[in-house]
Amino acid sequence: MKYNFADITLSTITGEEIKDHNIHTIIGNTLYQHAKSLDLVETARAIFRGEAVELDKIEIGEIKKLLSGDNAPLAAFAQKAVFDYIESVKATK
Repeated sequence: MKYNFADITLSTITGEEIKDHNIHTIIGNTLYQHAKSLDLVETARAIFRGEAVELDKIEIGEIKKLLSGDNAPLAAFAQKAVFDYIESVKATK
């Protein structure tokens, strides 16, 4: 499935949209630093640039794993936004 992490919407607790958050750069950089294959390195670069990427179930699982847990680079509300976005893309296919 095709994902564009630059399309993620972040909101404050009051529902106000956070503009210019560039969450895709954090996702791309995290994936780049922890990629276990050369394919994922190229995917990470594309995500960082804000481009749409084709990801399979295994790659999505790896991204979810990297973005959650004790050493996660994102606050919990941002993790939720990413995971909700992934689920919304899955639901449209």
